[in-house]
Amino acid sequence: TGGFRDIFSSMFGGGRGATAADEGPEPGTDLEYQVNVPFWTAIRGGVMRLNITRQDVCATCHGQGALEAPGKCPQCNGTGQITQTGGRMKFNVQCPRCHGTGKNLTMCPTCHGEGTISNTEPLEVRIKAGTRDGQRIRLPGKGNAGAHGGTAGDL
Repeated sequence: TGGFRDIFSSMFGGGRGATAADEGPEPGTDLEYQVNVPFWTAIRGGVMRLNITRQDVCATCHGQGALEAPGKCPQCNGTGQITQTGGRMKFNVQCPRCHGTGKNLTMCPTCHGEGTISNTEPLEVRIKAGTRDGQRIRLPGKGNAGAHGGTAGDL
């Protein structure tokens, strides 16, 4: 996507423009924690218990950042576009209230439109015997939640 066609399309109403609903899944960001492992745990192996703070998908809006109410968007009357004038010209632009969906959306009261909430959870990390100083351990899917249904990042 991109180029002149998209620019003119969004300026002159030939399309809805990009909306959150049009975007594909985006992976979550990775998190990095530095942990001091006791000497004997590094030598023999063991389990470390950590409290990890990460962004989780909002359970109220399921990561959308908005809740759908009955009816159509009151600002665009369900079309997904509004008309703006600039001098003698009129432009159809994406409705800022519904983001081009035409649906009656209200901001999620739990995450305030972010789609994610901060959550601290306990996590047990297995330390292998012989772990070296400065060694990194990757835990897939334990990072921040992804956007629009994307996979979580790594820890």
